[in-house]
Amino acid sequence: MTGLKHRAVVFAYNASGVAAVLIRGLLAAVGNRDDIDLAAVCILAPRPFGRLFCRNLVSGAVFHAVISGRKRNGVSPSFPLPISLARLERKRGCAILVPPGGDINAPAFISRLRGEVGATMALSFFCPMKFGSELLGVFEHAVNYHNGFLPRYRGIHATAWSIYDGAAETGFVFHRMTPGLDEGPILLEGSLPISPKADSLALEFAKAETAAADLPRVLSMTVEGHPGKAQTGEVRYYSIKDSRNMTTIADPSFVSGDELERRLRAFRILRMQIGGEWLDVTRVRPVRKPGRFSFRTSNGEVWKAVRFHYLPYAAYRSVRHLLH
Repeated sequence: MTGLKHRAVVFAYNASGVAAVLIRGLLAAVGNRDDIDLAAVCILAPRPFGRLFCRNLVSGAVFHAVISGRKRNGVSPSFPLPISLARLERKRGCAILVPPGGDINAPAFISRLRGEVGATMALSFFCPMKFGSELLGVFEHAVNYHNGFLPRYRGIHATAWSIYDGAAETGFVFHRMTPGLDEGPILLEGSLPISPKADSLALEFAKAETAAADLPRVLSMTVEGHPGKAQTGEVRYYSIKDSRNMTTIADPSFVSGDELERRLRAFRILRMQIGGEWLDVTRVRPVRKPGRFSFRTSNGEVWKAVRFHYLPYAAYRSVRHLLH
């Protein structure tokens, strides 16, 4: 389509977190080009800006307080504000799309992309749904942001798995999309080192900020038809089930205290059943005597959950409804 503008569509689960960082980077990058328009943003799980803001404030501000004044892994923690979709639509003239039933592969939605939207380019920023062949056929170019090295960390929670594995660094990749999940050729990749006290959330946002700064290069490579390079090396895929098995602990007596801390360092929050109650645990420590929220580990030690979504229990109980 030489001489014509590409009409790009962003696909994301919602407009907060990593997606917000990348969308802002994309807006800046597109603003410096005359061959790409951001035609639409497709959101699978739309939430009012106020609710997203309050949720981020509760979880983000508290987490910020936990590590305030310190850097983890050489980067300062940051919590990007969610994007106001209404403002984006009003100020940028960008359509906000919500696929029926949250299904981006729905025939009616695909028809809308072809016709009304006139989409020619797809950019997937933490969209959890696989693009089918018919959907991919809409676009001249389709590029995905993935938060880990490929093919070693295909699937979800790549940053967490790299920390859990004890890797020296964690990566990110922009790759062309194919029918195979996270299998397309790589356009651009980058990495950050993982320090012994690295925090997964700080790393996640730091990677997103680095990736957002690379978007001008990614867009140029995309529209110029750069084929990318084939993925090589060890192939692993991490599913939702894998992550749930790692972060859901029905009986802490089957896990050691050291293993709990290793999982918390990587995945931040463990869903644990303690004393018959399911809790979002973010910190544990060994104690001398059993008490409330204490449990015995697999090696017979007594440990206790002391933070719940980074909060003391009373505060956590009060805001729990905002965190889910």
